[in-house]
Amino acid sequence: MVLMAGVSAVRSDKPGVALLRVLETLKRYGSPAVISWALVNILGRVNRDAIASDTMANAFHGLLRRSDLDDQDIADLDLGGRLSKVLAAETIEESIRSALASGDVDTLVKAINDWIRDDRPLMRLAQELRSYTHLLSQAQLADRVSAYRRYDTFDARMVFATIIGDREYLSQHLPETGRTDAEIIARGQLDKMDWLETHLETLGAPLGIRTAKFETGSLERFFNSILAARHETSELESPLPRVSVVMTVLDPDLQLLKLAVESILRQDGVEVELILIDDGSSVDIGNAIAEFASGYPEIILERFEQNQGPYVGRNRALEIASAPYLAIQDGDDVAHPARLRTQIDALERAGPQAMLATSWHMRIDGAGRPQFEQDFSLLGDGTMTSVFRTEVFSRIGPFANVRSRGDVEMRERIRSAIGAKAIVHVDYPLAYCYAAPTTLSNRTASLTPQYLQLFRTNFARHHRHLRQAAAVGEVIAPPNSIVPMALRP
Repeated sequence: MVLMAGVSAVRSDKPGVALLRVLETLKRYGSPAVISWALVNILGRVNRDAIASDTMANAFHGLLRRSDLDDQDIADLDLGGRLSKVLAAETIEESIRSALASGDVDTLVKAINDWIRDDRPLMRLAQELRSYTHLLSQAQLADRVSAYRRYDTFDARMVFATIIGDREYLSQHLPETGRTDAEIIARGQLDKMDWLETHLETLGAPLGIRTAKFETGSLERFFNSILAARHETSELESPLPRVSVVMTVLDPDLQLLKLAVESILRQDGVEVELILIDDGSSVDIGNAIAEFASGYPEIILERFEQNQGPYVGRNRALEIASAPYLAIQDGDDVAHPARLRTQIDALERAGPQAMLATSWHMRIDGAGRPQFEQDFSLLGDGTMTSVFRTEVFSRIGPFANVRSRGDVEMRERIRSAIGAKAIVHVDYPLAYCYAAPTTLSNRTASLTPQYLQLFRTNFARHHRHLRQAAAVGEVIAPPNSIVPMALRP
């Protein structure tokens, strides 16, 4: 309704700022159908001379490609040469994304070289490519985009070399000792994990956590080295603390799923109930999941006929869970053997007001090498590692019905309603996450970043008064009404 009003307010002779705002909104939030409707209405009303400026041309740039107008619809618009070219144009970012999605290496190389030729920031390009490290390394791009080696800053070149797997450049320019996250990750691209192991041993020693001796070459080898980091003997009290773990999957890689499940069922010092939610997998894979799960008495399998998103599955798990703690685990990630006991101990040490424990996580690519976080750090903040006291959900409600980042919203809801002391964090990566560009979180961040930001803005506003609401006994519910339509199940 707001967008319709904005389009109606655009004057035919002086579209000006009103039209620029409408076009920016379309680019950020418009679906193909909405963009089509807006283009037909705007171009049918506005004087073409009034939109001939370079500023207007930039605002219209690429909108036709995002619409679902067919050839006849486009012909009816009678666009003319320049406007037609502007509307159908593809940005360098769009060219890079489409080339990555299709595996078109030649187009990708051209786009990268165009980026460098236009003197655009190398770190911004690195952000576009960050989750494709394994694929880029296999494509052997280094010699075809070698102009980057004389471009931008040294730090930016090192990050970019790591992402595309330029082993020659890294071998020549890495220092003798690793001090920064970027240097540790870069050495990992050379299949040398000693700097990483030393860094994690420093973090793990005060916590009594044993650091793995990491093996690279494949994701499976790396994950198996995590599983081997168990303590050989364990003198813990009996009975052990019980924890319900929820794992939601959709057409998973069965080998990775088996590793993820094994990493949970072989946890040190806890008794585990694993609630496995098959969120609408295909028939064949669903049957394979059921057959696999039938071999483990600790697994409770629930199967959805249609995909509903991970947080619908997690809310179903809340109805099933019988333990005083509830943990989140993805079906393509592996937990350190000490993960659950370490986080439960952190909750207990913090006292009964502590409701959520998180830890760091580390992203791993398909070759079993560490991958940059979005901010180019080594470790991520780990809401995917959440371990809750189950009682907290009776106080602040279940997860929001959203396809991505519901764990972030839940963490911030707890912080707002109960206070900062309700959250504790373990300073060690207790989860190792498969960082493929096809994962739900990466796809959502790549395809709909504007909606993720809108969701964050919306729930931050929604949370402002939760502390007062909790103090007077008001019922706190998940903010389902403020979830953008593009992120709803």
